[in-house]
Amino acid sequence: MIKQLLVSLLCLTSWYAMGSAQADSLDPVTSEETCQLKYAWTEFPPFMVPAKNKPTGAQIKLAEWVANEMGCQVNFINLNWKESIAAIESGDIDLMGRASITSERSEFARFSTSYRDEVLVLTVRKGESQTLQYRNMEDLFKRGFRLGILRGGYFGEELEPILAKPEFADNIIKHAKEGELLTSLKNKVIDGFFEEPFIIDNAVMTQSLYSEFEEYPIEMLVGKVHFMFSKQTVSDNQVKRFNEALSRVQSSERYKTHWYWSTIQK
Repeated sequence: MIKQLLVSLLCLTSWYAMGSAQADSLDPVTSEETCQLKYAWTEFPPFMVPAKNKPTGAQIKLAEWVANEMGCQVNFINLNWKESIAAIESGDIDLMGRASITSERSEFARFSTSYRDEVLVLTVRKGESQTLQYRNMEDLFKRGFRLGILRGGYFGEELEPILAKPEFADNIIKHAKEGELLTSLKNKVIDGFFEEPFIIDNAVMTQSLYSEFEEYPIEMLVGKVHFMFSKQTVSDNQVKRFNEALSRVQSSERYKTHWYWSTIQK
């Protein structure tokens, strides 16, 4: 996994080196009115990373690239995940990324076409994979396993029904921010949490935590990831324009050559 991460980081570095300047130089689609989009983001390295004037990271760069292609400017608003969902529902925010389509969200949100798949793995403390020896979440919960989750998060059709069972309510420890999960695991507040392998590897590498955590052999396919728009502020026609711009970006040679998500998911 570390070898895969290093290859991906090399691709990401290549993207930053040439992508930032080129994204700003794209010819925007002409529009009769100024298009401003309020984008909710939460710290989620390396996808969304705090910086001096505005956030950076792969997710941020993609949002800017697509918006620029459709002739829009993006204003980034820092909110945690649950706050972001609520802001989409109220119309205080126009869009956010890394969203799965659910029936509940579809009542107040519109969705772009997907731009990648999301697979989650269970992360536990080093050495505990050998002692747990269970291959599904229900068995782990029955043995007292405490799972950390992000408030407002969606964990796929396989895991969501298990999380909803009343008998497992005490096994679920909710967190407001992504970064809190690794801290809670380290401090033994929880026994594990689900996250994308690349995100965990990035955190482990940047914080030199190789000897403290490992992947448990349970994997969950969440499915397709989309941009999510507020029905209060974004019309079907605007989402259509966004999708057309996203398609142009994805079909560009620069995206095919340098965009690193394809490398991560091979």
